[in-house]
Amino acid sequence: MENYSGFVQKLVFLICLLLTCSTGCSSQGIPESLMYLGQPRPGLAPEVFAPGIVSLDDQLEFNITFTPDGKEIYFTVTMRNQASIMFTEMENDQWTEPELASFSREYANISPFISSDGQKLYFVSDRPPHAASSRNDLNIWVVERTQAGWSEPECLDEPVNSLFDEYTPFIAGDGTLYYLSSRPGGYGQADIYVSKLIDGEYSTTELLGEPINTRYSDEGVAISPDGRFMVFPSNRPGTRGGVDLYISERSEDGSWQEPQNLGDEINDAGPQYSPRFSLDGEYFFFFSRNDMYWVDSEILDEFK
Repeated sequence: MENYSGFVQKLVFLICLLLTCSTGCSSQGIPESLMYLGQPRPGLAPEVFAPGIVSLDDQLEFNITFTPDGKEIYFTVTMRNQASIMFTEMENDQWTEPELASFSREYANISPFISSDGQKLYFVSDRPPHAASSRNDLNIWVVERTQAGWSEPECLDEPVNSLFDEYTPFIAGDGTLYYLSSRPGGYGQADIYVSKLIDGEYSTTELLGEPINTRYSDEGVAISPDGRFMVFPSNRPGTRGGVDLYISERSEDGSWQEPQNLGDEINDAGPQYSPRFSLDGEYFFFFSRNDMYWVDSEILDEFK
């Protein structure tokens, strides 16, 4: 079994290959001028998000997620072979200095995703799923909001988690869970799976079919707030930098159409990962050139 240091190095490598997801915020409960850390809004040219606050020179930042009232922001940071979840919140009309989330003080933790009601936060960790277990593959965990803060993390049950790696959870508007798994039986190295919420439980799961999953590396998805299209990273033929972001529109029958490359405006010579949307759908976030970028989501209109 790998030691912890070795596993973290493996995890950072995984992050460089497999990132993603999606969520956002609304203007409810916070002045518009203070939304998004008070940053000037981007236009149709991608810009680094919150330089000097979120995006720093000595770290990688991705997987940003907002509470519905816009007052809390969580994101993943990797620095010196350590992966952690950071957060900042609005207090007295000011944003606090980013710090470690309460559930991210041990182990490697990535890919936070806040539920649409703000009461649950899903994330990925290499912590053992049970106290008596020494297994340290990646699993999806959840914490719930309490009066005292976030609860103790709980590992999602099978069939979502398995003996293999699971990561990049995304919860659609209807509660459906999309996530990535390296379990056998898929199309490629890791594949996108779907688990519907039934009676409050994720009790079944199925492999998302073609043309989204292929024999190439097709990773975690971000679905637009209106449910009309998804964006995901892939290294399928035709990429510009090894891994590009692709977009697929949902057909009337619920199936996903052939993905399109998002083109030079988003994809460049380096890899692009970690797509996300604001809850109102106005802004699109993604990882590129070692930083977190954002852009007006109108840039995606030509692909819809």
